[in-house]
Amino acid sequence: LGNLTSLLLRSNFAIKFEGLIAKGNRAMDLTEITSQIKPNLKVLAKGVKVGSVDHVDGEFLKLNRKDADDRLHHWIPLNWIEKIDDNNVFLNHSAAEYKHSRRNSKPLM
Repeated sequence: LGNLTSLLLRSNFAIKFEGLIAKGNRAMDLTEITSQIKPNLKVLAKGVKVGSVDHVDGEFLKLNRKDADDRLHHWIPLNWIEKIDDNNVFLNHSAAEYKHSRRNSKPLM
């Protein structure tokens, strides 16, 4: 729990997530986010499938390379997530924004 607390406090991380990721009508904390994200969930950018979840990698979501247009893994910040349901991760970015801003290599932690 100490590591989680320090992660949330570092760089105003908790503020970035406040109200951005919802489950029902309430915000989710980092523990809930990581527990809700499962391998192979579809990742949707404003309704367009841009990939599927590989796993949570620190403060980033790593996407499967099998669904990528270039067959490479991609990483996106967790604060791009708008909401999560049983089958999908919904992003607060469009597919064009995703393609332009995704990370093509493992982010430095």
